[in-house]
Amino acid sequence: IPMLLYRLSNLTLAYGDKPLLDGVDLTIHKGERIGILGQNGAGKSSFMKLLCGQALPDSGELWKAGGLRVAYLDQNLPALSDETVYDYVAGGLDELGDLLRRYHAMTHSDADSIDWSDPRQLDLMAELQRQIEARDGWAFQHRIDSVIDSLKLPPDSLMRHLSGGSRRRAALGRALVCEPDLLLL
Repeated sequence: IPMLLYRLSNLTLAYGDKPLLDGVDLTIHKGERIGILGQNGAGKSSFMKLLCGQALPDSGELWKAGGLRVAYLDQNLPALSDETVYDYVAGGLDELGDLLRRYHAMTHSDADSIDWSDPRQLDLMAELQRQIEARDGWAFQHRIDSVIDSLKLPPDSLMRHLSGGSRRRAALGRALVCEPDLLLL
């Protein structure tokens, strides 16, 4: 029997007097692929927000397996920001992603602005490396590079320079980089 990821029992959710979910019972097991169909405003996105913890049900029970990694690809495109694609995708790894983003900035596109004769810069680089190693982060740096490469994204391009399709692929990369147990699209 595949591992149980979620169990929903008699779940309800309403906005105002409009019920979106009314007495929903559902189990989700590892490896399942589930499609949710419905008209605009029927509650599909609200249901997914319940699963990823961005919303709470009005009543019923929502149980999820401990340590479960859930990634959610929002229907809205990422912002047109000055963040690089690498930084945006690495953000899917939370704190470790921030360490890898800072390390990447020091060793790649921003490397020309770093004074390598400054002992403070060298100490900062050494501290970043220590923290990354303590979290087995080099494997995740490879994962970030691999996801970006497989989605054919330019790692050092700014998000504001990308087309809508490329920003959507960057958002998918951000969701995939943490190797989630459940991917909500």
